[in-house]
Amino acid sequence: MKKKILLLLCFLMTLNLLAQQGECVKLGKLKTGATVSFIKQPEGYWGIEISGGATPKIFQEKPVKIEINESEEKIIALSAGYKTIKKTDSEILCFAEIVHGREVKFNLSDEWKLEGNIVSVKRKVEVIGNASGGFNSSITFTVDPSFQWNDLNCFIPGALYGDPAYNGERSLGGTMNYNAKRFFI
Repeated sequence: MKKKILLLLCFLMTLNLLAQQGECVKLGKLKTGATVSFIKQPEGYWGIEISGGATPKIFQEKPVKIEINESEEKIIALSAGYKTIKKTDSEILCFAEIVHGREVKFNLSDEWKLEGNIVSVKRKVEVIGNASGGFNSSITFTVDPSFQWNDLNCFIPGALYGDPAYNGERSLGGTMNYNAKRFFI
């Protein structure tokens, strides 16, 4: 009897460990063969990953970024993973929270969709509290370091259409940002 109980406990512990590691919720597959997934991190929050096919791995363990501008000299960067996610038929709803001191809490909800070869996100930011200064919200991605900058061909509607040569030097998708190997929009 003890052996059966011990075996059952080991089995349940193994299932629990497997459930905690590598949890993955798929948004869908791009025409390129890459899969857009939300991956649960060992710390318990969710990140996003786009990988597979001919696409280099693109990921972000903490997709929620808040930059707080307390003054021109003092800018504070905060980040978080999603606390919870919820999959529906056509999207994944993600929720995060970032607390700044005792005064301010940011509740963020992101609505991720996949249509054809386009991944889109719609963000809602709710600020609870009050503090001086302002803030910015962003989503950033890391591209597999084995992939070279010159291999990228970015499309950002209204800002960049692949080659930045005709976008102007100082435009969002212009040659200065391209040469700096970043696009900040």
